[in-house]
Amino acid sequence: MRLEFGDPDDPDEVRRMAGFSPYHLVEDGVAYPPVFLDSGDTDPRCPPWHARKFAARLQAATAGPAPVLLRIWRNVGHGWATDKEVALTENTEWLAFAMKVLGMRP
Repeated sequence: MRLEFGDPDDPDEVRRMAGFSPYHLVEDGVAYPPVFLDSGDTDPRCPPWHARKFAARLQAATAGPAPVLLRIWRNVGHGWATDKEVALTENTEWLAFAMKVLGMRP
């Protein structure tokens, strides 16, 4: 991990890493665009609390009316570990969200 992302024991590296952290870059009072976040509840690489924390931060910070939605999928892991039927439903949901906010009709 230290070679890929930096050394968490080095204060300069911690500041650099925080500079590209989506969570740490959220600013209060910004009218963020619509956001749809999803996560698998059994994902060992990207645990759902990351998505929950980020969604809560965006919801608290945003000054605009755009939705910040979060979907946690049950029994879903990471990427290719996801059942094909579940992956199809996941993709359908985020595409439907994008279509809705863009004013598109199926």
